[in-house]
Formats: sequence, structure tokens, C-alpha cells
Amino acid sequence: GDGTGDIQPLSHAQGENFGYSMGGYPTENRIEKYSFTTTANSTDISNLAYGLYDLGGHHSTTHGYTSGGQPTNSGIPRVDYIQKFPFASNTNATDIANLFHRTSLHGATMSITYGYCAGGYTTSPSTGINVIQKFSLTSDVNGTDVGNMAYATAALFGCTSATHGYCGGGHDGYPPGSTYNNQLENWSYASDGNSVDVGDMTNPNRCMGGLSTASDGYRTGGGDTKVDIIDKVNFASGGDMTDVGNLVGVWAWHSNSASTTHGYIAGGYAGGSESNMIQKFSFASGGNAVDTTANLIA
Repeated sequence: GDGTGDIQPLSHAQGENFGYSMGGYPTENRIEKYSFTTTANSTDISNLAYGLYDLGGHHSTTHGYTSGGQPTNSGIPRVDYIQKFPFASNTNATDIANLFHRTSLHGATMSITYGYCAGGYTTSPSTGINVIQKFSLTSDVNGTDVGNMAYATAALFGCTSATHGYCGGGHDGYPPGSTYNNQLENWSYASDGNSVDVGDMTNPNRCMGGLSTASDGYRTGGGDTKVDIIDKVNFASGGDMTDVGNLVGVWAWHSNSASTTHGYIAGGYAGGSESNMIQKFSFASGGNAVDTTANLIA
């Protein structure tokens, strides 16, 4: 079983068969699914209830969730929708509940039973907030405000250990200025409450991806001046993140998924143009990402 012999334990954030990408700029409502075991292109399996971008992604063992986001490129309004769709059937998502605050570009993560949204842009004024929200993955009820981040920030990444939520990077206001953050924060799932500053990324940045294994959290790419960095933090030892590899190119505004063996980077902006490439990198060997030759729908 997991954790015995040469078999490493799995994180609740890892999947075995498929990765998902939901929504997108400017008001995309597609839910796409791609295989972890083949190089086939992603397929359009269903639709969100609302077409949004800059939304958060979460999942339970049976359902995928989106949180917040925004429907236009005006900076305002942000929305508080929590949308949910089943993994077992390719049916459309439904709007099941609302976040406590309307946000976009928050750090999205989850425990086994709750989805969490850290920071993000709020509706007005259009600045980064320091709120940590959570919502249930077992019942369709509205989210609650459970704590504060050490710093008010938006456009940050999220990842998760078995016991703590993590978020990092980002910037403070909209439109973004020239100063970005490099902090790495975490908070306890058992007690909720405020997060604490536990380390730094290798460089300040925003609009990165985040993903997790049972032992490590990863940050991928990021920025207006985009970078190709893959950063890693070990949950047990903590401290600063380390640069463990590079993406295929400079990349930002992408989605992420994690299989049992690899981290996936889907779509986003490569340099100054949109890309539908799906990349992956090995958790076991580290190093650089490769083009899987599979693509999201253009």
C-alpha cells in the first residue's frame, strides 16, 4: 500500500487518471479533461454554469470545484460563485454556493474536506486582500472567513500538505505594479486561523501555478516578465523554496494538475502569446519539464 516499501504515499491533491482545466480568458465556460497515461489532446467534456477566468480550482475524490473568478477584463466585478461538477459523468457544473468574499486570482488549495481561497482581488477597491476563506467539499453550503494571511496579496499560488494550506507570491494591487512578493505562508487545517510567513520563493512573482505531492509543494512559472522556474518546498523540513528545474519556456497564467508521478502545466501565456501546450515534469527525478505533445483546445 501507499507508504510501504518503495511505494510513496500519495497526496489528496494527486490524481491517477486525468487532469482538468476549467474556464479561461476572456469568458470561457469549457471544462476540459486530459489523460495522465496517454498523449491524446484534451477533450471538452462539459460546461461551467458561468464562463469565467482567474478562478480557483479544487477537488474532492468525486467532484471538481471552481471558486470565484471574474467574467470580464474590467478588473471589476469579481464573483463569489462556487461551481461543482462530477468526475463520474461528463455533465455540466452547477452553482452550488457562494464564497464569503467575491475574489479572483486567489491562492486555491484544499484539505480532504474543505476548499480554501487565500487572498486575491476583491470587488472594490481592486486591491489584494488578506482573507482566508473555506468552503465544504462534502456539503453544498456557503463559504466562511476563517483567518487572515500575513500579507494582503493577489495573483498568488496555492499548494497543500496533509495538514496545512500553503500560498505564496503575488502582488498587492490592480493594476499590478513593479513590485511583487516572494513570501511563502501556511496555516493549519485543524485550527484554521491566520497564516504565518514560513519562507520565500526563489524570486518575487505573480500569476504562477501551484501543485502538490504528499511531501512537497511546487510553484511553476509566473509573472508579467515571465519566468520558467519550477520551485519546490519540502513540507517536513520547511524553509525557503529551491529552484529544481525549468518549464519548456517562460510561462504564466496556466493551470496545473498532479498525477501520482508527474506535475502538469496546461495552457497559459508563453512569452507574450497564448499557448495550449500541456507540459509535465517528474516528481521523482526533478529537472526540466517536457512538452507532452498533447494540447488543450485552442
